This record gives sequence, C-alpha cells and structure tokens, in this order.
Amino acid sequence: MKNMNIDTYTQHIDQMARAMDGSTVLNGSAEHAAVINERMFTHATRDVRILTRNLDPRVYGTSDLVESAELFLGMPDRKLMIAVENAPAFAKSGHPLVTALGDFENFEIREIPKSHHVLVDVNFTVVDGVSYRFERDKSQAVAVACFGDKTDFTTKLTEFFRRIWEISDPLNSPPSVTA
Repeated sequence: MKNMNIDTYTQHIDQMARAMDGSTVLNGSAEHAAVINERMFTHATRDVRILTRNLDPRVYGTSDLVESAELFLGMPDRKLMIAVENAPAFAKSGHPLVTALGDFENFEIREIPKSHHVLVDVNFTVVDGVSYRFERDKSQAVAVACFGDKTDFTTKLTEFFRRIWEISDPLNSPPSVTA
C-alpha cells in the first residue's frame, strides 16, 4: 500500500467500503488517513463519530474530506460527533472542517476534559456502528481501517466514545444531537 498512488489507494478503500466484508487495510501516513476518513464520510449513511487528539488538519482539513463531510451532513437524519482533546490547537486560527460545518445542526464537537486525557490513548473514527479507523498510538497517523466489522471491536469503540462523549464539554450547541 505504501507505494500505491493516491487514486489507486482511494479506489481500494472504496472497494472495501462497498464490500463491507470485514477486511482491513493499514495506513501509515496522514494522506492515507485523510483518504480513509473522507471515504468513510462518502459511504456513511447514519453517523460518524471521531475521537481525536487534535483534529489534525492534514487529515481532517483536506478539501475532499471537508466536502464529503458537508455532503454527508446535508441529510438531516445523519449526524457527526467529534470528541477532541486539544481544541485550542485549532480554535485560535480556525479549522477547515469545523469552520465549514459550523452551521449544520447535526454536527457537534466536544472537548475532552484535561483530567481524562490519560484515559484516551487512541484516536479513532466509527461509521454507522459497523466500520472503523483505529490508531493505537494517538501521536502517529498509523492505523488500521475496517469496513463491515465482523467482530465486536466497533461496538467497543462506540461504547468507549459514548462514555467519553458524556463527560466532554460542548464547543458548539446544535439542538437535539445526542450520542
């Protein structure tokens, strides 16, 4: 995968998302992480939950990802929830994704309290409760992604997200968005 050009990599991710057979792919760069997350928005039908250290703009700020997130949220029955540790990292200068999605009522972002950062040693995205991108080490963009998880890993990530979400502080307040 490392030597694969980005268009071929994107096509591979799309094939996995269409198959939803539980197969996995590794990614080791911010560019690949951006592609996976962007394609997750493209294929999502219900909800996207992101738990992240700092909402790295190299991953979450690409024009393709922002456009896919806007299209995803264009359907009012869909929702995007982001729990972030380091909101000040993007709050001062703005963030392409947060800025673009600020007016969507089905988007909510919360900051994880500093006292709980020690509990969050991973980054992940969960889509529709069946697919994920998981970083074991939140300081790197090295991850595994799975579309159509056949184990209970996605369920565990979703539950962990719910617990972190409940203790996190809203950074925006759209009506009736719940975990």
